[in-house]
Amino acid sequence: MNGFKVTEIEQLLNAPDYEDSDQINSEFYSAIYSLGRDTTNEEEYQYAFKILLSLCDRKARRVRAYAILAMSLLAVTQGHLERERVEPIIKREWETTDEENRATIQDAVDDINHILHWNIRL
Repeated sequence: MNGFKVTEIEQLLNAPDYEDSDQINSEFYSAIYSLGRDTTNEEEYQYAFKILLSLCDRKARRVRAYAILAMSLLAVTQGHLERERVEPIIKREWETTDEENRATIQDAVDDINHILHWNIRL
């Protein structure tokens, strides 16, 4: 795939799933962010979206919030998301997370609503 270093991304994402997101290094968050930002075609979109969905089931709340943020970047770069899969994840996470992560999720929702003309209300 053009924009991704698949081996490096998968090594980072297969790292232990710490409950405390402070134990997760910044490279991990960079890999999540790049999954949304660096997609250039449908193949990369499908790869990134699949990984981001799986990250929404991780223990660390910050990882889940960053996965949602990366999905908003997919919306920006590719112009679409699977609403029936994304919206329930966003709403679930909004209800279960802390204030810091809510700010990240709100930013993501604002972008998704703007780019995709959705009307997600939190």
